[in-house]
Amino acid sequence: MQGTGYGKTAVAAGPHAHPAAKGMVTFMVSPLIALQEEQASTFESEFHLTAKALNSAHEGLNKNNLSGVREGKWQIVVLSPEMLLSKVFVTQVIRHPAMAGRILSVVVDEAHVVSHWGSGFRKKYGTLGILKALLPRGTPFVAMSATLAPRVREDVLNKLQFNRKAFIDLDLGNDRNNVSIIIRAMHHAMNTYRDLKFLIPAILRRLQDIKKAFVYADTIRVATDIENYLYSLCPEAFRFKGFIRPYSAAFSVEYRAAVMEQFRSGQVRILICTDAAGMGCNIPDIDIVVQWKLPVSVSSFVQRAGRAARGPGRTGLAVLLVEKSVYEADILSYLGSSAVSTVEGGGEKKKKKRKGNVRESTTYPKPEKVKEYAEARGVLRGGYHAVNDSTGDGTHVALDALSIDEGLYSLVQTGTCRRAVLTVVFKNKPPEPTVPCCDNCDPALLNQTRPAPPESDKRASNPRRGVPNVSVMDSLHVWRAKIAKRDHGKAFFSGSGILSDDTVELLSSIGPIPSEVALKKLLEGKWLWLAKYQRELFIELTRLNIPPKVLKPKPQRPSAAAKRTHDEMDDGGNNEEIRRVRPTTTTTAAVAPTGSQAVIPRATPAASNTQPQTPQAPRNVARPSTVAHSAFQQQMRQHVPYYPPSTPARSVNPYMAYVQTPQPQTPSNHVSAPGRTLMQGYPHVVAAPAPPGTAPPPPSPHQP
Repeated sequence: MQGTGYGKTAVAAGPHAHPAAKGMVTFMVSPLIALQEEQASTFESEFHLTAKALNSAHEGLNKNNLSGVREGKWQIVVLSPEMLLSKVFVTQVIRHPAMAGRILSVVVDEAHVVSHWGSGFRKKYGTLGILKALLPRGTPFVAMSATLAPRVREDVLNKLQFNRKAFIDLDLGNDRNNVSIIIRAMHHAMNTYRDLKFLIPAILRRLQDIKKAFVYADTIRVATDIENYLYSLCPEAFRFKGFIRPYSAAFSVEYRAAVMEQFRSGQVRILICTDAAGMGCNIPDIDIVVQWKLPVSVSSFVQRAGRAARGPGRTGLAVLLVEKSVYEADILSYLGSSAVSTVEGGGEKKKKKRKGNVRESTTYPKPEKVKEYAEARGVLRGGYHAVNDSTGDGTHVALDALSIDEGLYSLVQTGTCRRAVLTVVFKNKPPEPTVPCCDNCDPALLNQTRPAPPESDKRASNPRRGVPNVSVMDSLHVWRAKIAKRDHGKAFFSGSGILSDDTVELLSSIGPIPSEVALKKLLEGKWLWLAKYQRELFIELTRLNIPPKVLKPKPQRPSAAAKRTHDEMDDGGNNEEIRRVRPTTTTTAAVAPTGSQAVIPRATPAASNTQPQTPQAPRNVARPSTVAHSAFQQQMRQHVPYYPPSTPARSVNPYMAYVQTPQPQTPSNHVSAPGRTLMQGYPHVVAAPAPPGTAPPPPSPHQP
């Protein structure tokens, strides 16, 4: 194990300098196409060896490539584990007679992924050990990585089938003594990305004023949102000039190659990327590496942080911005109580120690006083104002060695040296940094990563929305389409790229906007095109003569008495008191033949009384209840489905409700099935007793 940028590639290249290696080939296993291309180029330019990357960018395992490997055309062949273990490569290269005695070694670069990916989406990494049975006995295997925590190291040795008694373990440590470490909480909502403001200088006169940076995000969508936010911080003349780019394996090989070359030359200043740019990319002048949100493990953060300041004499920053909830996990109590716990047994307390296996979940309990605990762990540090930079209590948080994340929460919450935590995780030598160590050792480092200032009037910029005005929405859709066609006719995006659907809904649901200043305050930080189209949009909104905002009615919950009445009416006839006062009636039901529609039952009135009298219904027969619409539903007829009492039965969804009547000539009230409401999903209904002569219809033969 050795730190990133310290020359592990030379381990694979060095043996070819020996005369005995003439005509022999080294297979280097590499996880990503971009990394394979860079490694092949490095072998040729720096070590003067012939090298070839076998991947989809070079037609993979075609006949020419396979014959070139057999004929010794290249000294280094870089490929993925999937290609190395493929049936074609095994039969036509590894086990081919022409290759007998010509395989110098197998080198697994970024060996930590053997453990991280070998049981997941890249299972071939977990089966690389079978090469031991396919190659001549004694063929050297080399596993190289900058991040091999003890648990990961053991897993790699097992999966690659290393002989524990006959292998050389060379651990030079992975501390990057020229990179400062900063870890702080996000002080703004994550979807605003305002914590990344420090990446764009307040005064921007030329591109070189922006420090070269890697920003690691989890998804392409987040990367795009970050790109838009960072461009919004730039002056108008600099926006969308291509110096901020997303980078992911989802993009084409040509795009990635072009963007990486522009980043190397300095045309691209900020690369927002995934792991596709995080392994082995040898760019010497990266100033800042930012990890957005908590990664999966300490190894992941150290790998990404290792991209910074790889060139000689350079210094850099490794920044980890985490969710505030990370500071609310009570590690201190968890480690204190679970290291040795007590259980009752045999009439006395016995000690029960934690097992030594890996704990897959990193779920910690909440402290009793969440706010106080989080502040003591440093959640307020690194904000816009420096007054809270010293709020942490400096407590050392012990390492949770059994956690699958390798102690990541301990690294975040510790009040002591962060580099010391990494020293314990990777068993490094005592650190000797040549730059300010970390934000705990030198809080002045936090001045380099300040977030945007707090929003002065959050309510004004986030007004309560009312009912969207359909006419205003339609007009804004037309306006944005016109702008997109006029100014961006050749762009790939539609009108929603000018004004998003959410922004259209916002503008149409808050009533008239009094001034252009109010519009700017409303959309600042939310609308990327504000500076360019603010004036035009305000003119359009003024022309529309927007009516006042219509507030959304508050949901009306039924009273306790109404709920109790509803429960009693739907109790299946088991409530004796209600049954005594409930009028009953004799009903008949016609069962519809198969394939026909159900017949609505008619009431059979008594001959001598106006009020039908029937024997008492069985106790287990549920009676339906009528449904009276609330005032809310009356107001919202235009927004929700509504069936007035005069609606014929055929217009009602048969699975939602049915209509009954004691007189077939007269439309009746709507009656719900037992236990259901007429408007399923809308809780604003009040139950009442069913009218005389009503009963549920027979099941429909069409009902699923």
